[in-house]
Amino acid sequence: MRVDVPGRGAVDIRRVAIVGPTWTDLEMFSETCGLLQETAYASAGDADPIRFGWLPWHPTMDDGHRRRQMVHDLAAEWSDCSPCIDGVCLLEGWRTDGDAAFAAAVANTCGAVVKDLKWWLDALAPDAAQEAAGEEASGQ
Repeated sequence: MRVDVPGRGAVDIRRVAIVGPTWTDLEMFSETCGLLQETAYASAGDADPIRFGWLPWHPTMDDGHRRRQMVHDLAAEWSDCSPCIDGVCLLEGWRTDGDAAFAAAVANTCGAVVKDLKWWLDALAPDAAQEAAGEEASGQ
């Protein structure tokens, strides 16, 4: 699915990792994934929807192992050299969490679209301004 990214234009996005400071709160991650996935399915039309999910970084891992796993997962490529992760959805509080901030920096360095939850929801939603302008022009 193509998403308009300021400064980059339309970008193909297939898979987005959800990154936040509360990786231990699986219910919150599950709800966020569900909301984003439903929105992606609704906005995809005939295109393949973006897949949202979290990566298995456990707080019980020691810091070195967890951070190596983050780099590995965020920099991974498919056999055709396209990235496995095209974007990252940052949850509130990510700046104050060392691991989340590290993951955001790695993803940004790898060229992923790194934005917050509101941006992803807005990017997936139908453009209300264009719809309103079209209705106004048609006299409806």
